[in-house]
Amino acid sequence: MPTQDDRDPLLGAVEDFISRSGQTPTAFGRSVLGDPMLVFDLRTGRELRRATADRVLAYIRDTNLPHQPDAHAEPDQAPA
Repeated sequence: MPTQDDRDPLLGAVEDFISRSGQTPTAFGRSVLGDPMLVFDLRTGRELRRATADRVLAYIRDTNLPHQPDAHAEPDQAPA
């Protein structure tokens, strides 16, 4: 059974971003659009106008997050 993230790429991008950033859904929505209910509404099926969705994606793209190592990458080996 597909998850909501599979059906809505915007929601998937938002969920991934808030997970990586550590922001709460409320803080994310407030920062992006001044709408603390944004993520909760997206989770229940809210659809955004194209221009609004573009603003959300631009915020995600333009926010520099600290690099997190790939969970599947080999760990660095300590020098001998």
